[in-house]
Amino acid sequence: MDSGALGSDERATADAVMELDLRTERWFLGRRFWRLAGRSGGEATPTTEALLAWVHPEDAPALRRAVDALETGARSSLELACRFIGDTGASVRLRLSLEGVSPDTDGRPERILGLAAALPDRLVARTGPGLPEARLRGLSERINEAELVLSPDGLIVEANDRAVALYGYDHATLVSLHIRALRAPETHSGMDAQLAAAAAIGVRFETWHQRQDGRCFPVEVSSRRFEAGGRTYLHSLIRDLTEKRAAESEVRLLAGIARSLPDTLFVMDLDFCILRSGGEGGRAPLLGFSFDEYVGRQPSDVFGAEFPEADREALRRSLDQRSAVRATVRLRDFVGRELEGDLVATPLFDERGAPQGHVCIIRDVTGQRRLEAALRDSEGRLRAILACMAEGVLVHDGNGDLVYANGAATRLFGDAPPSRLGTSAMLREDGAPLAPEETPIALTLRTGEGSAGAVVGLERAPGDRRWFIVATEPLRHGVSGRPHGVVTTVADATDRIEAAHRLRDAVARLDASLEGANDGDFELDVQSGVTTLGPRWAALFGRPAQALRLDPARFDGLIHPEDRPAHRGALEAHLRGETEQFQAEVRFWHPRGEWSWALGRGKVVERDAAGAAVRLAGAYSDIDARHRAVLALRVALQENEKLVSELRDALQNVKTLTGFLPICMFCKKIRDDRGYWEKVEAYISAHTDVRFSHGLCPDCRAEHYPGL
Repeated sequence: MDSGALGSDERATADAVMELDLRTERWFLGRRFWRLAGRSGGEATPTTEALLAWVHPEDAPALRRAVDALETGARSSLELACRFIGDTGASVRLRLSLEGVSPDTDGRPERILGLAAALPDRLVARTGPGLPEARLRGLSERINEAELVLSPDGLIVEANDRAVALYGYDHATLVSLHIRALRAPETHSGMDAQLAAAAAIGVRFETWHQRQDGRCFPVEVSSRRFEAGGRTYLHSLIRDLTEKRAAESEVRLLAGIARSLPDTLFVMDLDFCILRSGGEGGRAPLLGFSFDEYVGRQPSDVFGAEFPEADREALRRSLDQRSAVRATVRLRDFVGRELEGDLVATPLFDERGAPQGHVCIIRDVTGQRRLEAALRDSEGRLRAILACMAEGVLVHDGNGDLVYANGAATRLFGDAPPSRLGTSAMLREDGAPLAPEETPIALTLRTGEGSAGAVVGLERAPGDRRWFIVATEPLRHGVSGRPHGVVTTVADATDRIEAAHRLRDAVARLDASLEGANDGDFELDVQSGVTTLGPRWAALFGRPAQALRLDPARFDGLIHPEDRPAHRGALEAHLRGETEQFQAEVRFWHPRGEWSWALGRGKVVERDAAGAAVRLAGAYSDIDARHRAVLALRVALQENEKLVSELRDALQNVKTLTGFLPICMFCKKIRDDRGYWEKVEAYISAHTDVRFSHGLCPDCRAEHYPGL
């Protein structure tokens, strides 16, 4: 920047910049000012009263009037000579040039800028441009806000260190830019009107600026015109509103939270007086008082209850210990109901760490205390019930560790600790080891699903194996629903499981026996008439290899029509109790296209209270081959008996012929049983099947027919 263009003064290096922030009523004074005032040190941010304490008593009223005139807008600028009391007690004369800047809409300035310069004993007329030049030379001393000097058309001609740090440019680059480069693109449309208004009457507005890296941030801009070296410039103060906006957002959020809380929130000072409440208007959620009724009163005045000294002392200690304090307090609401409240008081400190009071939250816990009392009563009853239960009850946490076991559980497990149910090796129902991750408790914790009816075995001692029926149910978090524990019930089922094992072995042996005996089992439900045929029956008689359930009509349809009456009669006689067992031989139709004989035998195995048969069980034996063999044997026997009879008759005849036969010694006739004589060939033909044919033997032919 060309300092000659704005005017220069060889005494400028001895001048000091002054600034009064009218919002805080504090001056910003550097070390240069206190050196000019003849003091080795002084407060950097004194109030006006503190500054006047170092002014000569005769000049203090004039400085007070000058500040008042600038603050009220009666004067826009002025100069005055003022004596300050130095360290040695001697007075040092300074010339103060003051000007109000950043006016509000009503013309009142927001701050006062000034220049302090040393004067000789006699007043020397000042030459040069005065305050504007001092303002430019003092820009780098500003510590809180960025300052820019612009030409009327918006070119940046000077910037302080705060502006360099805020925008991220180096000083040389920053003073070569147009103000448009610092504005967010969406705010460019109103820039020309704002520059014109700043040159005319001064403006203050909020907008968005952007840094060199392109990040945008909210700012408040105060800009007004000034003259220097015969030229017009714009002086702009830029305040970064990022923290302010964040704080305002946080305040709005906290205010909304405070208004929505069902608790009463208020701030107390060190004398336990309520300074402010947590909401605006309406009634407080807790006690029904309006929020305004809290402010300026003691808690005991509002809450209608004692604020004991012990509670006050606890609040005082919390300030020393810098920690929150909690207490239970008795309350009375605006209609006179007595309540119980939970008070949490957090110490409040200012930026220097000095205690200011407490932020207090009171919550109505009357209902909660009642629920807790009811819960304790319910818990007591529940524990009594659990203690009386015959089943064992265990509670495990999310890690599978045992946290509770009732007396029945301890009795069931004997010397084995109950925690073993969830952590040690156990047995499956078939006797195989059960992996720890597959135990009912581990599965419930992993899947979040309960289980029922699981059978597990446990060796309480060598040779002492016990079986248990286990059911589990997860304990869930109220919000997430995830399991954080497991409740387990355990019932001793040793006798039942061992009986089931024995029954299973017996059934296996029976199946083997049936298979070896070529039998098929059946069961009749007397009431419904449904007959259930086992897989072995199905295999024997050519049916599907699974159990068959047949109604009476379908079952009778499998039996030969000639055998149905006898089968039904034998069955009904046994059901009435007339026979010891049911037995009948019937023919079943076989899918291969023929009838197959079977022997059915069974017995009633279950009766109702009146003695009527409910269930009958038995087996059908495949006797088809045997039955066919018997029939063949019967036919063979009949044929054999006929043959034997014939042989018997023949043998009888043979015996007659082999006895003594009377025969004529000459004619060779034989005398029969009647005494008649007949030829031998006639007798033999009559008593045997022999028939004779006549011929000549060689001897007779030679004797009687010698010529042949």
